[in-house]
Amino acid sequence: MGKIIIGIAVWLNLAGPGTNLYAQSAGVNWLSFAQLEDSMRKQPKKVLVQVYTDWCSYCKLAERKTFKNPEVARYLNGHFYAVQLNAEKEQTVRFAGQLFGFKATGNGTGIHSLAVALAGQKGQVAYPAIVVLDEQYTIVNRQTGFVSPRQLLDWLRQAQFSKNE
Repeated sequence: MGKIIIGIAVWLNLAGPGTNLYAQSAGVNWLSFAQLEDSMRKQPKKVLVQVYTDWCSYCKLAERKTFKNPEVARYLNGHFYAVQLNAEKEQTVRFAGQLFGFKATGNGTGIHSLAVALAGQKGQVAYPAIVVLDEQYTIVNRQTGFVSPRQLLDWLRQAQFSKNE
């Protein structure tokens, strides 16, 4: 019996401190915007868009704590399509029949026009922003700032059955 316990302890130690082995295998099935269009043609669902930036500490926290939570991932994957949008990436995105691109705002700075269209309020975007769209890509609800897994699950359950804002 002692050898089994030692073996389990060694195995857990090799996995790394604080590692949740189940959470490593679970995760949100993030789609690209092109994949989203294909998926929506086959089976329409509500859509969650996470708007983030590379420098945003709360965005990174949400990725580690909220979106890697197995219960959140299971719920999102079962009831929504999920897409991430880097608000500062210089790329062109086709979404809902329109092209959206990066708009420079200064020397080496700017924001993606789709981030403003989805998450902007009075022309400003706070990060992270989570936007839920219905099957016609109409905004149902938006949330800004870090949310815990429990808060996100409660919010998603409410948004899943909500009509447009």
